[in-house]
Amino acid sequence: MDQKQYEKITIWLLQIYKDLVAREKILAMKYNILLWMIVVIIVSTSITIIYVIYKAIRKELNIRKDAKLFIDMISKLQELKNDNNRPIKYDVFLSYSSKDRPWVESNMFEFIESKGFKVCFDERDFQFGCNIPRTIENAVFHSRKTIAVLSPDYMKSGWCLDYEYVLMLIKILNKEASSDSLLIIKYRDCQLLESMKRFTCLDYTKAYDENRNIFMKLFGNIFSSLRTSDRKRFFDELLRWLGEPYARRQKDKKHRLQHLKFRSMKK
Repeated sequence: MDQKQYEKITIWLLQIYKDLVAREKILAMKYNILLWMIVVIIVSTSITIIYVIYKAIRKELNIRKDAKLFIDMISKLQELKNDNNRPIKYDVFLSYSSKDRPWVESNMFEFIESKGFKVCFDERDFQFGCNIPRTIENAVFHSRKTIAVLSPDYMKSGWCLDYEYVLMLIKILNKEASSDSLLIIKYRDCQLLESMKRFTCLDYTKAYDENRNIFMKLFGNIFSSLRTSDRKRFFDELLRWLGEPYARRQKDKKHRLQHLKFRSMKK
């Protein structure tokens, strides 16, 4: 074997060696990638299983909690069942999300009380440190009527939707109050439950739509008068639904009874 052939064979062997090393690196890289993929799959599967178990446990705890609240409400209903002589402390109870309190206080609470009605407003009437569920029960059942101020926050609130609203429904279903004793006010746009659609509903979003502010700036005088008319119509319908304050009705009833008694004595 001459020198040239030896060099060719050497170069050929070196090339084969380089190819083998390169293939080994590629195989090692693929192996590492596959190993990491397996680890990721195992970890993600474990996390998913843990999350599903967590959700199931949390759901079970919530069911038990809701069941306890429901049993408490049923017990309250049994106490009040067919009790037509229970005292009426308020004309109306306001059910709303705490995030909507500024609007409720300035537009609903102050307006209704200025017309002679007695409003149960939690910020004022619920004592600090009180038993919230029991206090809400008493407020709902000792109020002549209830207003539910709906918004996206109300629909997400457990206290509002799952407790106060359910209490109102039970009160109506148990014939403690008429279906007209619950008023739905849509303060901000949201999807109503099917059960809400059977009650009287006032849509404040039509009386005042914040999305119209751009047009208000351009055509202020025209739209301002329309907005005022819509707001007036909204509050006129609210007053029509409220009727007369309970205290005034009781006073008129007492006067009528005294008049009838006087007439019978005269005869």
